[in-house]
Amino acid sequence: MPVSGVEEFVQQDEFYKFTNDRFQDVRDRVDMFGQIYNKLKEFNMKIKKEDTDAFNESLASISNLSQLIQNVESTQEGNKELFKKTLNDLVPKLDKEITEIFEEAQHAQFLDGKSDLFEMIKVLEALEVRFKELETRSMTYNKW
Repeated sequence: MPVSGVEEFVQQDEFYKFTNDRFQDVRDRVDMFGQIYNKLKEFNMKIKKEDTDAFNESLASISNLSQLIQNVESTQEGNKELFKKTLNDLVPKLDKEITEIFEEAQHAQFLDGKSDLFEMIKVLEALEVRFKELETRSMTYNKW
């Protein structure tokens, strides 16, 4: 499934890693059942039809999941490079916005003693709101 943004890519990557980490264990168990199944067939032992069907269904599911994992894996690298470039553009913009807020907060009007105190508090509160938004965005970027 194609991803449309960095957030979706990160989420897909987490799902991919989760699935991939657990997939080998499931595959190993199905292989073990396959060995047991083949030994039963080799010695002409009776195997219930539903057991045969369940085993064949498991093999088909493993095959489908393997294909899906390979598809995701093949798109991950291209997406990783694309979204790395996106982040390389977003981080400097964020840094610039933070620097601008810092410079605004250092303005002489806050310390000159001539400015209206209540007006300065309103300006500082607005700066704080903007800063909190940027802080949230920076945490999102760091998570990515």
